[in-house]
Amino acid sequence: MKYIFSKIFGAYITATIILLTAVLAFTYQTVEVHYINMLTKDMHNLNVLLEKNILDFVHSGQIEELNRYIEGLDDETGTRISVIEPDGTVIADSQTDAKKMENHGDRPEFSDALKSGKGSAHRYSNTLEKNMLYVAKTLKSGSNTVAVVRVSLYDADVNLLINSLLKTIINLVIAALFISFALIYVFTRSITNPIKELADASEKLAGGDFDVKVKVKSKDEIRNLADSFNKMTAEIKRLFDELNIKNVELQNIIGAIKDGMLVLNTSGNVILANAAAEKIVGKDNIIGAYYRSLISDNAFSKFVKKVFVKQKSHSGELIIDDVHYLCSGHWLKSKDEVIVILYDLTEIKEFEKIKKDFVVNVSHELRTPLTAIKGFIETLEDDIEVSEQNRHFLNIIHRHTNRLINIVNDLLLLSELENTGSKLELKKTNLNTLISNTLVIFQQ
Repeated sequence: MKYIFSKIFGAYITATIILLTAVLAFTYQTVEVHYINMLTKDMHNLNVLLEKNILDFVHSGQIEELNRYIEGLDDETGTRISVIEPDGTVIADSQTDAKKMENHGDRPEFSDALKSGKGSAHRYSNTLEKNMLYVAKTLKSGSNTVAVVRVSLYDADVNLLINSLLKTIINLVIAALFISFALIYVFTRSITNPIKELADASEKLAGGDFDVKVKVKSKDEIRNLADSFNKMTAEIKRLFDELNIKNVELQNIIGAIKDGMLVLNTSGNVILANAAAEKIVGKDNIIGAYYRSLISDNAFSKFVKKVFVKQKSHSGELIIDDVHYLCSGHWLKSKDEVIVILYDLTEIKEFEKIKKDFVVNVSHELRTPLTAIKGFIETLEDDIEVSEQNRHFLNIIHRHTNRLINIVNDLLLLSELENTGSKLELKKTNLNTLISNTLVIFQQ
């Protein structure tokens, strides 16, 4: 039960930590985005305020005075200010010598400003080798762009307020964690104690004590679970009694089956058998025995393996100890077991032999009179005094006599085909003759 306490307690603690961490990360990200957006807006407003003065310096060509002007603003506002010509050449910068700076035509905030009038970027500065926030605005004279003014702040300045807020949030999260730990501990105990009682009762139930009861004082789902458990024990006791009765009935039904029945598990051991099966194998109490130790016939072993391998029903005739059986194997997918039924075909085989002998005897008996009839017909056909009409009738009698002889031959052939080892003999047949003879029979 300590395991389930640790599992529930750990799960709640983990979920709480993940949730608070997510809140912390979301809050930090939200504050950062909001603060950067606010700074971007303030820096854009600063660009608007500087627009007129910087335009005056650029129009008058007073670049040195412009540098001194933006350096003074940098000292007051702590913001770096750059003035860039439309071709990307930096003509003034509040922190770096503009003549030593590379062309800024590829800077994203500069490109956006030329396209839409303003642009911003949060990126790494190659000149100062630090991450900075940039906001740029075009300076226009009429419809012509004279220059681009760009203000920027260091990431360290941007993150100063954010980090201060982050510390406050972290302290609140830690305090919330301690409070959560205490509440989760009490809550977990209130769940695991009734579960322990249910676990103890379940062990007694598994041991066969169907009179065990669970009492829970709380009025929640655990109480409902305890009541359901008590009802379940009563129902299990009732079902167990019914199962014993049905098991006795099943044994009686299986015992009454005249055909041999074996139920095998995946190892090939017998888990259920009836009296007829015990009579076939000549042994009693065969439960648990390996099927090959009971029936050593190779054909039977191959039959059982085929059902196990293909996992589907299969049937066939087998000879076991000189007795013909119709074997039927059924795969039980739900239990991975095989049911084998052995049906004795002795009487059927004896009947087939009697039928076969009867057909052979009748065929031989019919052959003699038919051969005689055929001989007399051929004699009459050779008589030149027979009229054409009578000769026509003789031809009909001759054909039907040959037909009866062929039927007798077919009966003998079918009888031979039933013998094991018979081979099919093929020969060429004239289809035109066959069709012509058939047409004559059905002509009328």
